[in-house]
Amino acid sequence: GGGGVYHSMGHVRYCLSHPPLLDGCDAPSRGIVVLLHGVSMTCDIWSPYIGSLNKAGWTVLAYDMWGHGDSAVPQDVRYTPIFLCQQLESLLHAQSLSSPVHLVGFSLGCYVAALFAATLPHCTSSVTLIAPAAGFNA
Repeated sequence: GGGGVYHSMGHVRYCLSHPPLLDGCDAPSRGIVVLLHGVSMTCDIWSPYIGSLNKAGWTVLAYDMWGHGDSAVPQDVRYTPIFLCQQLESLLHAQSLSSPVHLVGFSLGCYVAALFAATLPHCTSSVTLIAPAAGFNA
């Protein structure tokens, strides 16, 4: 399901979807895929892929990063990859997603995915980077 979760920095819009039911029971998930959008985008960029990933057995989390889409725009902070990585860590915790995740980043999302994997390797199963952004000021 989708929705929002409140954080000390404000509202976070997210979509958490699961594999379809199998014979009326929850199907076992192959793991968790986190989809990270690029700058000036929202999690809606991933909409065409979420259903296919679910049908293939994956639980999928997509969300709007701070300052994007329907998530809050925290004031008096620097929008760095570290700040956005902390948002991902908080969201995983808030959703009780404790298994290592497969990260898929596009553009700015590549920075967040790479930093998350480097700083929290025990929380990361794999990283896929699509069109990494260049020149982000950390």
